Amino acid sequence: MSQQSNFTGRTAQQEPAAGQQAQGRPQGTATPPPPETPPQQTTGVLVGEVRLINPALIRVTQHPNRAPDAYTNEEFDVFRDVIQHANGNTQPITVRRTADATDGYEYELIAGHRRHRACLDLGLDVLSVIEVNCGDDSAYLLRLRENSGRVDLSPWELGCQVLDGIKHRHLRSIRHAGLVTGRDPSDLAKAVQLAELPPAVIGAFVSPTELQYRHAKPLTDALKTRQTAVISEAKRIAALPERPVTAEVVNLLISAAGGGVGRSHTPPQDRPLTADGQRVGRIKASRGTQTVVEIEVALADKERETLAKAIERLVAKKLAKPALAVTEPTEAKP
Repeated sequence: MSQQSNFTGRTAQQEPAAGQQAQGRPQGTATPPPPETPPQQTTGVLVGEVRLINPALIRVTQHPNRAPDAYTNEEFDVFRDVIQHANGNTQPITVRRTADATDGYEYELIAGHRRHRACLDLGLDVLSVIEVNCGDDSAYLLRLRENSGRVDLSPWELGCQVLDGIKHRHLRSIRHAGLVTGRDPSDLAKAVQLAELPPAVIGAFVSPTELQYRHAKPLTDALKTRQTAVISEAKRIAALPERPVTAEVVNLLISAAGGGVGRSHTPPQDRPLTADGQRVGRIKASRGTQTVVEIEVALADKERETLAKAIERLVAKKLAKPALAVTEPTEAKP
């Protein structure tokens, strides 16, 4: 069965699989002709040829690319269904040939981990750009450029990739990473701080992808102040049957560094508002940083003004107290 590529507008060449064939492909299918001209790689950095390759022949490197739960969540299930409906990926992944195939792998994955994994799960050949003369530095920079442009890339994932590049000397510094990706070096520095958080601290969150740039400094400062206490609190949170939302976990860890008690772990309950024995409203329960007051009685303009001023006085007192807790509104992912 031939597969059409939106990348070239032509049928991709079927890559011989050294006696192997991806599941779901009928035997004896004629090999379609190769493209007339080699397509330009999507980053515009290197030129390669497009082929359909058995994903089992592609080695996945250990370089950090996505969060551990990236292939087990509902979002990936939907993504894989889209790949299946299209009978394969229409945007090619990027690979390079291995130095030797003694371990059974003929290629190494550079970019396109989710597309590769989806095709592997489905038994479909994966549309691939094979880069030529692609050394380790070039492979890393290709991967970083593609991933840094992802809409769903989290600060923690970006930090892990930049940290890995510096560690293996593909990048000279965070400033160099900024020049490569076009990202603000100050954001990259915060992303690296998140990536450097101890595993125990990361384990306190439902997913590290929920961490935002603004969380980097307070968490790092908390660890510098009382690392043992913060890690102990993180382990306790991780053991809870239901972990709190990200903002609350950050506040609890910061409270541990300051010697505070932190917040209660009892699931929040609505607080009814009553007058003369009758329910007139409620203060809604929230595990985040919002407090919602609902009043089920019509108030005149003057009464609403009195209520607003009372709330403002209460909030002003709370904001005036010295605290390390993070209370900013939720930040959208870059």
